[in-house]
Amino acid sequence: MTGLKLRSQGLERTRQTVRQFELPANEREQNLVGAFHLGSDFRHRRPVRPVLILDDIYTTGATVRSAAQTLRQEGIQVFGVGAIAATLKGKG
Repeated sequence: MTGLKLRSQGLERTRQTVRQFELPANEREQNLVGAFHLGSDFRHRRPVRPVLILDDIYTTGATVRSAAQTLRQEGIQVFGVGAIAATLKGKG
């Protein structure tokens, strides 16, 4: 579809976190502080082009913001986010 290569191990969790859907919106950002680091795909071969972050469910955006922050801190540009599903406003 996009011509982009999938790198499913670009990011890895550094620690277990409480499931985002179990938390109120105001606690989700804090839950993910320091939760990601570069995974084997990006440690061994850094992307030279901006990357697209894919997430399963987009609710508040906390997960993708944390992922994007980790990538940017490592010098990897992020050009967008894609999600499989999104929650309805007021439901997540």
